[in-house]
Amino acid sequence: MKNDGWTGLAIINIGDEQAAVMLGAYGENGIKVAEESLTVEPGEKIIGLMDQVFSGDIGHARYFLFSSDQ
Repeated sequence: MKNDGWTGLAIINIGDEQAAVMLGAYGENGIKVAEESLTVEPGEKIIGLMDQVFSGDIGHARYFLFSSDQ
């Protein structure tokens, strides 16, 4: 994530089952600064800026990790 810019996210569930998505935000030193879990219904699309997706403070985040059970 850039200090003077923005970072966006788009997640689309193209499957037939609900998907559980885990998002992690990490600082320059690799330490996790925030974590968020999302439930994405079949056919649902989630679009937003990273600071809208995370409920915690991600001002020091530089990297993001995403995983899903689908």
